[in-house]
Amino acid sequence: MFITTRPAEDIVAKDAQGRRICSGLHPAENSLLLLVARLLWAFNIFRASDAAGNVLPLSADPLKDYENSSLISPKVFPVAFQLRSEKRGSVIRDFSSRRYTNMEGTESRHL
Repeated sequence: MFITTRPAEDIVAKDAQGRRICSGLHPAENSLLLLVARLLWAFNIFRASDAAGNVLPLSADPLKDYENSSLISPKVFPVAFQLRSEKRGSVIRDFSSRRYTNMEGTESRHL
């Protein structure tokens, strides 16, 4: 599995029908894999720099660098995205400008 190494039997939703695996688990993991692959294909990702050109520090201190709320998530951290090539940029712009017809026959933009 992409995100976890736990067996699928451990990722369950409990409801009135008993233990069931989350029906959206595999599509969610596949979507996340495609997103990460496309980002890595299109961009070089660097640690961000300040105005003087000094690289900003990163940390993963669990006591300081995570939001303290009901859902644990990392705080925003600075990174810089650099397009790998203009050709890849044109592929991204072309893809994002496409319009698709859905099953109801109306147009929608592909995200």
